[in-house]
Amino acid sequence: MTKQKSIDEITAAWNDFNRPKTGQIFRHYKGDLYKIVATGFLEDTLAPCVIYRSLQMNTVWVRSAQNFLETVEHNDSTQPRFKSVSG
Repeated sequence: MTKQKSIDEITAAWNDFNRPKTGQIFRHYKGDLYKIVATGFLEDTLAPCVIYRSLQMNTVWVRSAQNFLETVEHNDSTQPRFKSVSG
């Protein structure tokens, strides 16, 4: 049997990331805009995640924080997958 993590241990996972704020707007490296709906944790792994909504399509998406905040190679340059365009 594995020991359950405390809420402090779970939330400490965000210490490795710059946690986006609810309502903050981000631009995806391909150009579309997204609004942060919430941040939380994936139930099965307890990994921090970002829930966000497309401002163009009004669809809701969920990504791990690691994936949301990582850098990508695009057009021969390294850039954030999502870049904040509002505080």
